[in-house]
Amino acid sequence: MLKTLDRYVFRIFGVAVGSTIVFMVGLYLIVHFLTHIRYIAKARESFGAVGQNLAQGFFRYYVLHLPEIMVLLGPYALLFGAMYTLHHLNRNNELVPMYVVGVSRLRVTAPLFVATAVAALGLAAVKEQYIPRHLEEMDLVARRLRGSENPIDDRMGLIRDSFDNVVIFRTWNRETKELRDVHLQTKQGSTNLNFDLLTWHEGKPRGQFRGVCTNPDDHPSRSPATTRFEAISDLQLLDLLPERRRIRRMSFNELRLQHDRRQDDHRIATEMHAHVAYPFTCFVLLLIGLPFVMRGSRRNVFAGLSACLILSLAYFATTQIFVRLGGQGDIISPLLGAWLPIAVFTSIGIIVFESSDR
Repeated sequence: MLKTLDRYVFRIFGVAVGSTIVFMVGLYLIVHFLTHIRYIAKARESFGAVGQNLAQGFFRYYVLHLPEIMVLLGPYALLFGAMYTLHHLNRNNELVPMYVVGVSRLRVTAPLFVATAVAALGLAAVKEQYIPRHLEEMDLVARRLRGSENPIDDRMGLIRDSFDNVVIFRTWNRETKELRDVHLQTKQGSTNLNFDLLTWHEGKPRGQFRGVCTNPDDHPSRSPATTRFEAISDLQLLDLLPERRRIRRMSFNELRLQHDRRQDDHRIATEMHAHVAYPFTCFVLLLIGLPFVMRGSRRNVFAGLSACLILSLAYFATTQIFVRLGGQGDIISPLLGAWLPIAVFTSIGIIVFESSDR
C-alpha cells in the first residue's frame, strides 16, 4: 500500500513540478526579454557580425542561461510543486483517510522529501559543473545581447594582487586574455617594473599571467628570473574588476583555490559556504511551507500557498542580505552569512512541521 502511495505522490509531484518550472521559467524569460528590448538594435548588429540573426542570438543566449535560471528558480519550483501535491490530496479528501489508518504526516510527505533530495543534488551538480564550464561563452553571448561585444576594456584603474603589489595597465582584452602596457609597483613602493604585454596561461591548480620586464636595466640588482612577471606577482583573472562579477558562477574548487590565495577576501569565503549550503535551501522551504497545506482545510489551501509565497520571498531576501553582510566581513563572518539563515529557518520549519503532526 505504501509503495502504491509513494508512486501516486511521485506522479502528482512530478507533474506539478514540471508545470511550475514551465510557468516560472516562461515568466522569467518574458520579463527578461521585455527588459532587454532597448538593446535590440545593438544586439542585431552584434549578432549579425558573427553570422547570426536576432532570433538565433536570443535563442543561443537563453539556451546557455537556462541551466542557471533553473538553479535560481529550482528550489522554489520544488516547493510549489510539493505544495500543490498536498493541495491535490487534500482537495480530493485523500489525506484524512491516510491519517485515520495511522499513516503519519511525515510518512505522507516522505516521497516529496526524497524527490526533492534528488532534484537538489541535480541542481547542485549543474551549479558546480555546467555553469563554470560555460562561463566564458555565457559572458560573450550576454555582451553581444547588450551590443557591447568589444572585449577590450581600458577603464580598469588600479588593481592589486594578493601580495599587495599595485598593477596598472592600459588595456585588458577579455577574449585573448592579454594585458598591455603594464606597470607594477611592489608593496614597498621602491620598485617599479614595466611590461609591454602580459598573457594569461591556464594551469593547475590555477593559471598565471606571464611576461618579461622591459626595463630590467633600471634595476641591476634584480636577477634575470625575477624580471618575469609571474615570479613577482600572482595576479589572477578574479582580480580584474569585470571578472569579479563572476564569482557566483565559479565552482567550489575554483572558489577554494582563490580563497587559499586571498584569505582576506570575505566575499569569496561567503560564496564558498553558500555553494555548500545551496542544496539545503530546498529542504528548508519544504519544512516551512508544507505545514500550511497539511494543517489547512480545503477552503484555505490557497491561503497557505499565498503564505508560502511570502515565506519564499522572505527567505530569498534574508539569504541575500546575509550573504552580502558576510561578504563584507565587518558585521558577521562569511560562515554565518551563508549558514545562519538556513539554521534559523530550519529550526522554525522543524517546529512548525512537528506541531502539524499533533
